[in-house]
This record gives sequence, C-alpha cells and structure tokens, in this order.
Amino acid sequence: MRWLMLVLILIASFKAMAWQTTYEAICGYKDMPANMGAGWQKLKVLYGNDLWGERPAGVGSKDWPPRVLGLKEEKRIRALAKHCREEGDSMICIDIEHFNLSGTDIEAKDAINFYEQVLGWIREANSDAKIGFFGTLPICDYWRAIRERNSREYASWFMENKRLDALADAVDIFFPCLYTFYNRPVEWEQYAKANIHLAKRWGKPILPFVWPRYHQSNLLLGLKFLSQDYWAEELRFVKSEADGVVVWDYGSGKSWDPNAVWWQTMIVFNK
Repeated sequence: MRWLMLVLILIASFKAMAWQTTYEAICGYKDMPANMGAGWQKLKVLYGNDLWGERPAGVGSKDWPPRVLGLKEEKRIRALAKHCREEGDSMICIDIEHFNLSGTDIEAKDAINFYEQVLGWIREANSDAKIGFFGTLPICDYWRAIRERNSREYASWFMENKRLDALADAVDIFFPCLYTFYNRPVEWEQYAKANIHLAKRWGKPILPFVWPRYHQSNLLLGLKFLSQDYWAEELRFVKSEADGVVVWDYGSGKSWDPNAVWWQTMIVFNK
C-alpha cells in the first residue's frame, strides 16, 4: 500500500454468511458517485503521508518515514485523530509499513513500541473508534504462511507473530493483507486460511484486505484484474471464514466504471 497515493477501499461486514454493512473511503477514480447508496459507511485509513506528512527536503529515504517519534509527530497524529473524531470516523485502519516485524527481538520490540505509541495517541483523541493496523496482525508473509504447520518455516512465522501478542491485545480489529500474488487459487486459499487461522487465536474481529488485481510485484500479471471466477472465489472464501472484508483498489485517475466485472461481482456478494 505504501506505493499508492490514491485508493478505493470498500469494507463489507457481515455475520455468518450474510453481508451487513459496507464501509468506503473512495478516491483515485474520476466521476465516482458521492453517495454509494444505502448501507454504505466510511472506513478511515491513515497512510504514511497522513501520519508523518511528506518527506522533508534534505532527508534521505533511509531516514524517512521516521523511526523515532517526537513532539512534532505527536502533535500531528493527535490532530489527525481529533479530525477523525470530528468527521465521525468510527473505524480506523493505521497503515505503517516501514518496520521489519520479522527481524530480531530488539527490532520487533522497537517496532511494537512505535506502533503502540501511535495507537495510543489516536485512541486518546478518538476513544470511541475501533482501531487496527493494516497487514500487521498477522505479519504479511506469503511463502511461510502456505507451508505445512509442522514445518520450520511456518513455525518461525508463528513465533514472530506470537511476539506481537501485546500489540494484538491493544487493538480492536485485525486487517490481514490477503492480496493476490499469483494465478494460483488453491495456493491463495492456503495463504488466506493460514492468516485467518492465526488471527483467530487473538479472539477479535478479522476483516482482511483483498484486491481485485494481482499485486504489482508479479512482473507478468501485476495490476491486471483477476478473472471473475478467481475474484468471486476469494470473496466467497473470506465471507465464509472472516468477520468482514476490505476490498481495495487504486483508480489511477481513470473514470469510475459501475459496470466493471470486479465491481458487479462485489455487488452480488454484498447482497
């Protein structure tokens, strides 16, 4: 998500197999309807530029985003959270992606302290909001997640996530990243199932992020839309396993197409 400035985010919450409410935070498409209709509410996502602002002149990429929080960051984040409260944002997803949560214990501790401080400032200014982190709980790791649960690779992923237990206790909701990296539906389901299974051990609502396109890291398929069947199957799986879903897309300045296959598929699953 750090590579994109404009987004379309749709989040559908549901109980059992019935969708209940759809949250949206839309930009990046021209001619997007101002009102998506009855049943739609807003999800607020706080990205790096929201949290820290643009990189200051003269500051290198290795030193930005900041890894140490000072008074400047505190004032900005508290003001941002206050604005969210004034806007009535009842659910907030914080997107911090510049820490290595799979590093050493010291690196993980530094990251957790950083995440908890940001969370604390936002919660103090907007105590009623439900708050979580994007792609953090569990840690986004495709290859280890799909390994057998008795494998060394899966065990190391599990233990790295266990180090985040305190952070999991501090949030209200989990936003796992279940983006599509390859045209391998069975493998994607293994990845999704592992993430949701691991998140369930923390005992809070799970609303995974999915994307109707292939992740841009795939040099052949990156940013192309999934087939209708593949996309529908992902929605069906998440609908059966999680407590909701976040559907994310980037409009890239193009005109909104209400007849797009991915969107029409989403409408069907949102009924």
